[in-house]
Amino acid sequence: MMILSYPIALVLSVLCRFAVGEVDASFTPRPVWENIDYARKVNLVKSYPHEAVHLTIKNTGSQPESIYYFGIRDDVYEKLSMFAAFFKDMKVYVDNVPLPKSSEIDGQPVRYIMIKLPAPVEPGEKVQLEVDYAHNAGRVPLQERITLGSGHYMRLTTNKLPFTSYPTAKYSLEFIGARELRELGATSSTPAGDEEKQSLKLSPSLNTADTASANVTVTYRRDLPFPRVVNLRRDIWVSHWAGTLQFEEYYELTNDAAKLKGGFSRAEFIKGRHALKTGPYLVGFEMYLPTGATEHYYTDLVGMVSTHKVVDDRFFLKPRFPIFGGWFYNFTVGWTNELSQFLHSDASNEEHVLRVPILNGPPDSFYDNVELSVYLPEGAQVLDVQLPLALQEKGVTTEYSYFDLTSGHVKMTVKCKNIIDTVQKGTMFVKYRYSKQLMYWKPVPIALYVFVFLVSYFLLKRVDFSIGK
Repeated sequence: MMILSYPIALVLSVLCRFAVGEVDASFTPRPVWENIDYARKVNLVKSYPHEAVHLTIKNTGSQPESIYYFGIRDDVYEKLSMFAAFFKDMKVYVDNVPLPKSSEIDGQPVRYIMIKLPAPVEPGEKVQLEVDYAHNAGRVPLQERITLGSGHYMRLTTNKLPFTSYPTAKYSLEFIGARELRELGATSSTPAGDEEKQSLKLSPSLNTADTASANVTVTYRRDLPFPRVVNLRRDIWVSHWAGTLQFEEYYELTNDAAKLKGGFSRAEFIKGRHALKTGPYLVGFEMYLPTGATEHYYTDLVGMVSTHKVVDDRFFLKPRFPIFGGWFYNFTVGWTNELSQFLHSDASNEEHVLRVPILNGPPDSFYDNVELSVYLPEGAQVLDVQLPLALQEKGVTTEYSYFDLTSGHVKMTVKCKNIIDTVQKGTMFVKYRYSKQLMYWKPVPIALYVFVFLVSYFLLKRVDFSIGK
């Protein structure tokens, strides 16, 4: 089975290009390119679609060109998580930036992503590009409700023809990575899916006036849950005094699989041994933690959850109940690591660089909203923040915690949306200044408060409040 993935470190390096560029949004690209071959593959092996497009393009203009506009449906762009363009053979990634507003192709809204080639392509010359992107659009259960133990089928609707303003000579569309792939409403002449290769290949005709409005719907079987984190709040507490880094994550998790028909019976679930079988329900999941993690805990809205296990750097979690389609589950996990694993300090200028993973969540998950906060000691000064993601919001505030008697902890927060699980291999860097004088000053206000309290208590004890005769 072909997995459409490439070294995540390189892919993540391209994600930072998702800053809004100063480009005119209401335009149609000049017809200076021709798509000689537009081969598109949709990978359904994960809970979210992952697409790869192999492009052979030709400069049909009269001048050298270095800008190619790649079109994506507007509804897909709203759920777009990752986008990368590269020369596959040379392993060279190409700069890209999305246009800030939607345009139209045949009356359908489209978002263009400008791909900047490293060198101009002369007229008549060809170049091969690979475009890779992941999203969470167009995928719903085939049946809204199913019985416990029945097969689970999903439905994916996508554009049948290339979503491009350039003329296209050859086009192919292939779905891979799933069982029982079928085109919904297919005729007898429609190619059937290859069960052995778990693929369905289509060769739609390009002789149609409306390329953008033509859709195709495929169904496939996937007896697995579709976890989606609606909201993740990830807090990282830095303590120079204790030499520790404390992680705490609050999840609002749901399952996008088909809903359960009828009520849930735990007796029936146990009797049928469904916990030992694969199905569209979530009975447990694992998290990959940094090496050397200690002091693990797992709680939900009820309280402490004891059904968890730590094996080396893996944290296995088992909710109180299986999470079926449409169900929600809120929980909190936390652990502690040594600060020295993540902190690099320069004693000459008292500057520090904190290097932490972006995510540690369960695999095969899509994140709608992520709020990542780093709590630095009182008096710290944030100098720079770098992470390979498009940021919706970034800010620095203060927040009081235990024994914060002066200015409070410095809280650096970034917010992102539409994140996939593979981003956990990426890294966030926080550069800040924090002197030893500030660190040693920390206990002084505490000692002063304790001293004032004891003196006040001593003086009050010496005052005679009795009523004299």
